[in-house]
Amino acid sequence: MTTDCKSLVSHINRIKGQMEALKRSITEDDSCEEVTHLISSISASFESVRIRMMHHYVKEMVQKGDSAMENEEWKAIVSLMKR
Repeated sequence: MTTDCKSLVSHINRIKGQMEALKRSITEDDSCEEVTHLISSISASFESVRIRMMHHYVKEMVQKGDSAMENEEWKAIVSLMKR
């Protein structure tokens, strides 16, 4: 398993922990503000994983291509995906 892969798995495990905290927060009747905060945190974590995976995918496709894109070009593509 590569370092990038280990890092993603670790990030997913943190999301799993956040989901457990959300479930606990809901079942314990925490305030709507607290639940909403947890949901926002989880959403941001998922978005981070999505962007990292897209970054990896674009990089992989560039490396497999006939004509390699410049580093700045694929960074620009990833930047557009962040919007």
